[in-house]
Amino acid sequence: MKKILMIALIAIAAISCNKDQKAVKKLDGEWKATKFIDADEPAVNYAAVIDIRVIFTECELKDDDYCTMTTKVTFDGDTQTETGLFKVSGDGTTMEFKGSDGTIETFEITELSKDEFKMSGDGDIYEFEKI
Repeated sequence: MKKILMIALIAIAAISCNKDQKAVKKLDGEWKATKFIDADEPAVNYAAVIDIRVIFTECELKDDDYCTMTTKVTFDGDTQTETGLFKVSGDGTTMEFKGSDGTIETFEITELSKDEFKMSGDGDIYEFEKI
């Protein structure tokens, strides 16, 4: 009986890791924001005036590993580029970003396909399309 329970737990852990890894594979590449709604100004879609792009680098997730990413934000002809880290967890439903200063932001992945990526957190809404 103990062996059956152990095998079941290992199988559940493997399936969970596989869902996280599948999400990382879908994210691989460059994404352009089509919608960015700040909870403090819900009537404004900042993606209409600011070019926001995120480049996710595919990697093999292990327990608490992070993968690398680059963000490019262009506004009024000025582009700012930053590198950071991201992690997918919760069976592919949670996205965690770790900034260069060590701060961590957590978002809920509300949709992820090969062409669309949507997430939300603290009332903010982000929608991306793969380019």
